[in-house]
Amino acid sequence: MDVAARQYSAHDKATAIKIVERFDGEITREALEITREALAAPTLNKSTVYRWVQAARLQPVASELHHEKKAVDEEALDVALDEMFEETARKYLRHALKEDVVASTKSRDAVMNAAVAVDKMRLLRNLPTEVILVLPDLVGAIQDAGLSAGDVFNALLQEIRVHADR
Repeated sequence: MDVAARQYSAHDKATAIKIVERFDGEITREALEITREALAAPTLNKSTVYRWVQAARLQPVASELHHEKKAVDEEALDVALDEMFEETARKYLRHALKEDVVASTKSRDAVMNAAVAVDKMRLLRNLPTEVILVLPDLVGAIQDAGLSAGDVFNALLQEIRVHADR
């Protein structure tokens, strides 16, 4: 079948609309790629998805789905689950950083939130959280020996690379 002549079912359209909804209604490059994968339609146009989304806003597709009695393929929607969790985390963090939210946080909770945030930040930067305990002492010992911490770490990196290439 010619790709241009493909007919999309109400289920296909509902799947695409659901994916776009997970991107706050925006047909981003990522949303379009996920939609293409979910529908096994690698040449699906952004304008086609846009028309489906606009039509859904005017006339809900839900009634068509009830007639077909097909559920939206949840597995296809979970293709970008990590991105959805990241988006959720960012929304909650933006909320948590609002002045009134911060001001209403109890001291104990504020300290715990800060500690967790530091650990997560370090993990996202591929730094183990234990480094916080060891690194200051290590840098201090290097400086006490009259050496530059930067020079020592660069020399260690060179040595590691030499041994890795063997």
